[in-house]
Amino acid sequence: MKNQIQNLDKQNKKLCLAKDRYIQTLLNKASVLEKQKAKQQDINNALQMEIDEFKIHEVTQCYANETKGAVHQVTQNATLEKIRRLEREKEELELELLDIRVHEERQKRKAEKSLISPNSNIIALKARERKKNIDADFVYEEVKKKTKTGKELFIDVDDLVESQEDERENKKLRKLKANAEVRKLLNHESWMAIETLWNTADISTVVWSSKDELMHVTAHDIETLLLESALSTRSVDAYMNILMQQHVDQQPTFILETPPAKSFVFPSFFVRKLIADYINSHSKSSAGKGISNTVHIEQFSPQQPDGFVECGVVVIFLMNQYLMNQERSKVISIEECRKTRAEMILAFLSEQSKLSTSKVPQPVQNLK
Repeated sequence: MKNQIQNLDKQNKKLCLAKDRYIQTLLNKASVLEKQKAKQQDINNALQMEIDEFKIHEVTQCYANETKGAVHQVTQNATLEKIRRLEREKEELELELLDIRVHEERQKRKAEKSLISPNSNIIALKARERKKNIDADFVYEEVKKKTKTGKELFIDVDDLVESQEDERENKKLRKLKANAEVRKLLNHESWMAIETLWNTADISTVVWSSKDELMHVTAHDIETLLLESALSTRSVDAYMNILMQQHVDQQPTFILETPPAKSFVFPSFFVRKLIADYINSHSKSSAGKGISNTVHIEQFSPQQPDGFVECGVVVIFLMNQYLMNQERSKVISIEECRKTRAEMILAFLSEQSKLSTSKVPQPVQNLK
């Protein structure tokens, strides 16, 4: 019995020791967990502080940007307003300076005029003094009375190309360019004929002439057609003559434009004559010229391309359309101008052409 009690005591002591160790282990673990929890709490607090700081920075930056943008807008508006004010002041100063210069120039001219041209009273006084003291037979100068005359109606004629050719008289033709744009539109036979002409002719050599020999075309005219230079009046007149021979049974119509001051500029002899008749028929109230049904005003006519001198070519282009009864174009391209130049060259070098080595005859007076 005593042994059993001792055994139970030992077992109880062992259980108590085991229980105490277990409890101590739990306490240790609990302590570790508390420390870890405290550490994690510190970490969480630090993160929360960083988040709060970031939010504060973001709000502050946004406010700074908005403030900066508003300040920039105000500054920009003030700058623009100052620029506008300075520009207005500059314009006013320029106008004042201009007025001062005009005033100075007027005063200067007035002073010069007073020195050069005395008024009529001074002239009369000097004349009386001369008559009284110097020359008893002095005769006053008769001054013709000036009457105002109306501005005459005129037709301007473009003879610029002919005058330029006169300056080049007896000079050689320019060298042919095989790669010229107009040359590409000519056939081989026509180009060979031009090369043959270039070997023997100069700028005044007659290439074509009308039956009455009132119109002619020179090698210089062929040169201007090839080099896309300004056409002479006679080359336009000559081609008009060929067209009228080809369409002798047709009654063509022509463009009549009326710029300011009623100044009419037409490079074609044939068109100039019709315009002159048209003007005379109105000024003399006479409709018996027979052209009232053949002349009309065209509101929209093609203009020569920018950068090219194609006024004569435009006239020929339109005359072709009129004679062929085609719809009138409102625009003309440089390609169409070059095609028209090539057609003119072919017409002058056709079977009707008269190659000659004679010089240019005396020009016929232009009809105005």
